[in-house]
Order: sequence, then structure tokens, then C-alpha cells
Amino acid sequence: MMTHTSSELLIESNVYKALLIPITIMSVNYYYFIFESIFLFSCFIFSKQLFILLFSIPLHSIGIVLQRLDPHFMPLLKVHLFTLKSGRNHAIWGGKSYAA
Repeated sequence: MMTHTSSELLIESNVYKALLIPITIMSVNYYYFIFESIFLFSCFIFSKQLFILLFSIPLHSIGIVLQRLDPHFMPLLKVHLFTLKSGRNHAIWGGKSYAA
């Protein structure tokens, strides 16, 4: 008879697995979908041409590919963009800090 520890049961739990999956809309990350929508509709409003909305096809395809490569690419990109590369105290502490 094999006994499982609490951490092994947690990893096998359906609730735990469901919490690891990011929210998706139309097969892309929720944040990417919002970014894509705002970008396309802004371009549409400024250009006043319906043709601009056809750019959603390649833009959405890029999002699907990125989602397949790494489901958490948007949070990783957010951390990368909002993390300062080197602060004033980088020489002293040798670490990175977050933008306030």
C-alpha cells in the first residue's frame, strides 16, 4: 500500500491544476486579448477604416503561438517590463528592484 504525502496529493488535485491554468479568451491569454482589443480598436478609431480590423488575424495568431509556447507569457512580460534593470543600490546589494 502506497501512502501519499500532502504535497503529492495537492499536485494531483484537480483544483490545484485548474488554478495553474491562466484565463483564456478565444485561445489567448486574457491580458493579451485585452491588449489586442484596445490596440486594434484604437487604430480603427484613429484611421476610420474598417480594413484595420483585418490586422486582428495575424495579431491573434501571434498570441495563440505565444500561448502555446508559454501559457504565462503575459505575467512574465509584465514582470520583465516593470522590473528596473539596475537601481542606484545595484553596486551595493547586487539585486534588482521593482518600479514604484
